[in-house]
Amino acid sequence: MKSIVEAVFARMPGSVCKRDALLKWCGEKLANYGITITNFSNSWTDGIAFCSLLHSYLPDRIDLDVIKNESKKKRFEIAFSVASSVGIVTILDVEEMCSSEWPDWERVMYYVALIFRHFEGLIPSQPVSPSMPIPQATSSPLSSSNSSPTFSSSSSSSSASSSSSSLCASLRTSNSIPTTLCSALQTV
Repeated sequence: MKSIVEAVFARMPGSVCKRDALLKWCGEKLANYGITITNFSNSWTDGIAFCSLLHSYLPDRIDLDVIKNESKKKRFEIAFSVASSVGIVTILDVEEMCSSEWPDWERVMYYVALIFRHFEGLIPSQPVSPSMPIPQATSSPLSSSNSSPTFSSSSSSSSASSSSSSLCASLRTSNSIPTTLCSALQTV
């Protein structure tokens, strides 16, 4: 079975690397919405890109005319809620996304990859039920609020690669991200 990034890389000829292939896919999905995506950090800070990406698959679930008039926080809440309702694990924190001009690009990229996986049908998504336990190591950058993984804002940037490994291990354990995606994203 192909990994998510290998699959998107195969669909986006001319991409230099797997991360760029996923970025190119985002750009193509959001071009009809007048949204330009140049990276996995500040291109996603107002919540509109997430709402629009989800709208491209679930137009009956998100009213973009209403979304544009909502606060940044409300847009993220709506996007994450809609994604969660179809089985996409929320790994981003609304408060962190609202307060940072440059959110952690790896976290955003992981979340976009989960959206890609779910809607492009590469790997069947399994909804996370509130009663499903989510195993966590003591050093994991994840917290278990609302029974679905979210990032705590206390992870340090100096331990980015170990946090990335810990994140992948935690998400792999909960069947959210396959091993091949984690290893590919760590080398991107």
